[in-house]
Amino acid sequence: MDDLQNYKLQLQQVEAALTTDPSNEELLKLKIDLEEVIELTHDLIKSQQQEKRQANGMDAKDPILLAVLANKWKVGDQCMAPWSEDGKYYEATIDAISEDGVVNITFNEYKNTDVTMLSQLKSVAKRPASDWADQKSKKNASRCSSRLRS
Repeated sequence: MDDLQNYKLQLQQVEAALTTDPSNEELLKLKIDLEEVIELTHDLIKSQQQEKRQANGMDAKDPILLAVLANKWKVGDQCMAPWSEDGKYYEATIDAISEDGVVNITFNEYKNTDVTMLSQLKSVAKRPASDWADQKSKKNASRCSSRLRS
């Protein structure tokens, strides 16, 4: 997934260079090559996701399933999404949703980007109120102890 982001970044750099030298044939060729690599990488990711779905017995191309999932999620939503490197779920933000159910996400903690399917997203688990109360009391206790030291 990082490769896809690197290709996109390289394409932006080439496009920026083309603004100062729009007739540079090497840059024009590089731009075309990068666009092709990005498209092929995206297709590969889609293919891998589809294989994964079929192995799990899910058909994410099912229009009813896609409609239900598309109504549940929208760009900017927080979710739990699997990271392609380890298959574990982490908190993420939805960046884009395509018509075929492919979702671009950014993981909140390290800002890694990845691509997954709508069918693989989960709601963010809510923390119990007791966790928030414990965290608040710890903050208050540290404030009090730092005031006492002053």
